[in-house]
Amino acid sequence: MAPTVAISSPTGLSTYVTSLGTVTLGGTSADNVAVATISWLNAANGANGSTGTTAVWTTTAIVPCGRRECHHRDRDGQRRQHVSDI
Repeated sequence: MAPTVAISSPTGLSTYVTSLGTVTLGGTSADNVAVATISWLNAANGANGSTGTTAVWTTTAIVPCGRRECHHRDRDGQRRQHVSDI
């Protein structure tokens, strides 16, 4: 079974508008065995990082001006993955 990841902060919606230069993202991850990694990627500038392996996570992402996407990905020990976008 693939793990699950959901972005819930600053919104659980698929879009979010802000004039801030950084945004703190938060959410949840789960797997039937264990979440091995939780990572994020800013599709606009390639910035990325890891939020650890906890079920509830937060991270701060740099947001350049314009339309941008940020992806959160979690993987389990068998390298199955799930991606959530904002």
